[in-house]
Amino acid sequence: MADRLVNNIVLSAFCREDEDYEAIKAKVIGFFPFDVMDLKLVAEKKAQGFNEKIIRQIFIALKKQAHIKEFLEILNEKLGDAQRKLLLAQKESRFSDYFDFFIRLDKKKFMQDKFKLTDSGDCVHVKINIAAFPRKTEVAFKNIEKLFS
Repeated sequence: MADRLVNNIVLSAFCREDEDYEAIKAKVIGFFPFDVMDLKLVAEKKAQGFNEKIIRQIFIALKKQAHIKEFLEILNEKLGDAQRKLLLAQKESRFSDYFDFFIRLDKKKFMQDKFKLTDSGDCVHVKINIAAFPRKTEVAFKNIEKLFS
């Protein structure tokens, strides 16, 4: 990736009261080939959901290009050809006006070290802010294709 294709990435997961937050947190943190805790890239929050149930959230924000590059290499490898083709086929619906590209990974599969795209809310979210110069959708789509081809 000689050209900058991505500005930043945020990976996040929500955990309901009936789920094992520590296991989900460990799996999310363990996904990265570098120590996200030591690098202070992890944020955690608690929120009140439906019926006053507590929902815990973990966020990992990547801003350094070296971290982004490592993350994307692993993501592409874990997704496999079929899932990457599906991402590219759906790029318009996964892209926002803020140049964010959204991926949802099935959380149950993620916990088993398998990556499967989902439309479900029970997922691990990946938000990739696409760099595009000039700032045009066509340029962003070309960069998305470079990322996942």
